[in-house]
Amino acid sequence: MSNLSKRMAEAARMITEHDQNPLNFYTFQQRTTLLGMDSGNYMIGLADLNDPMQVGDLLCALDNARIPFEFDPKTSAKLIRLRNFSRDYDTSSIFKSAASLKKPTVDDNVRELVLRIMEEGTDSETRTGIRSRAVTGAMYTYDISRGQVPSVSSKFTWNDGVVGELCWMISGDTNIRFLKKLKINIWDSWVKKGTEEFVDGELVAGELPRIYQHQWRGWDHTRVLDDNLQLDDYKARGYEVVGNIGSQIVIQRKIDQLAKVIDQLKNNPDDRGIILSAWNVGELEEMALRPCHTLCQFISKPMSVKERLEWLGTYKPAGFEHISSGMLKLAALHDDRRHEHEFQNDENLRELLEQANVPTRKLSSVLYMRSNDIPLGHPFNIVQYSVLTHMIAQVTGHATDTFTYMGGDCHIYEDQWPAVLEWMDKPAAVGSNPTIQLNPHIKDLFEFGVDDVKIVGYKHSGKVKFPKAAV
Repeated sequence: MSNLSKRMAEAARMITEHDQNPLNFYTFQQRTTLLGMDSGNYMIGLADLNDPMQVGDLLCALDNARIPFEFDPKTSAKLIRLRNFSRDYDTSSIFKSAASLKKPTVDDNVRELVLRIMEEGTDSETRTGIRSRAVTGAMYTYDISRGQVPSVSSKFTWNDGVVGELCWMISGDTNIRFLKKLKINIWDSWVKKGTEEFVDGELVAGELPRIYQHQWRGWDHTRVLDDNLQLDDYKARGYEVVGNIGSQIVIQRKIDQLAKVIDQLKNNPDDRGIILSAWNVGELEEMALRPCHTLCQFISKPMSVKERLEWLGTYKPAGFEHISSGMLKLAALHDDRRHEHEFQNDENLRELLEQANVPTRKLSSVLYMRSNDIPLGHPFNIVQYSVLTHMIAQVTGHATDTFTYMGGDCHIYEDQWPAVLEWMDKPAAVGSNPTIQLNPHIKDLFEFGVDDVKIVGYKHSGKVKFPKAAV
């Protein structure tokens, strides 16, 4: 073997020894890249890694500069940004008008949130015993018109599981029997002791006390009246007498919040209090798990003529398929400021839109999450509430508009970081365009089954295995 070959082999051995050391989280190449970034000396990247002398010098420089070899979120964030810069950012866009720039996708937003947690997050202890790094406050708004669903594609999102759990929650059922039949096991560990049912040693059923759907469909409200003077008024509002405390009368009712949301959207859509809440202060201690997705507000707005034309051209309702392209062209020419009043008073156009059952209003929703596990919970949650918005829109005669996510404590658990880095190294799947397909014949929210709700057009860049969610 020549001296050159020996030197190359020695240099390769030194680098391999570094990378195979179980204590070294980052590779030699990653650490030297970071050394160049931190020192501003990009000539470091031009070092001859076939020369053992130069490799040795770099190893000393890494240690002297205290470039980490153990896992460090901020270091990872820098490396990820550098690695993905050319892939995620087109520098020519600097010269484009703001209107022409591509809006961030769901994968862009999730990547940005993960990197923000890496760089800015605060580490803290949690009730689970697993430390987390978190940032406070995040908000993203997604266009869910035309059936769109914001489903993360850079890693696999189990959309069928999302739909299955949602249908279960809408039903008001608090037993996991329904989920187990669909092979959805995410609630197994929260089943109330003593309610479990097993078949051949396998859990098949069990109750979840005061969980989301209990609050959605049967929020308990109890009052104590000093006399019966107002009893008739309370009975008219759905209360029933359930007992007495001395001379006092105990009355109770169950509030179906979901049914109320539907009623409000049908009969008083401008109401700014169309809210679905799971945060029942009086029952928090009885809950299997304090609600993470705490509150969702539904907001209905009138549609412009242009929006109604676009809806007709996009959805092509039966009997009107032949005019779809014409409607889209008409919508493109439509100028709200000049034509809206004119079009609203066009009797022929108004009659056409009514005959085609084009919605007159559009529905948006805003989800607030007090606590959100970003790698596992977040992709699930944003799909679920977008789908719920689509379902509610269909049964109330609305088109869909936007879905907004708002997070309070947005966190990543300590044991999730290795998988998070694997995830961040995956690009969004090319051609992923998830949309919702709902059974068009269903006009009652509580009649939807899992077979009536399909997410199609979804692609992903592969699965990433995470530790079990600490929640």
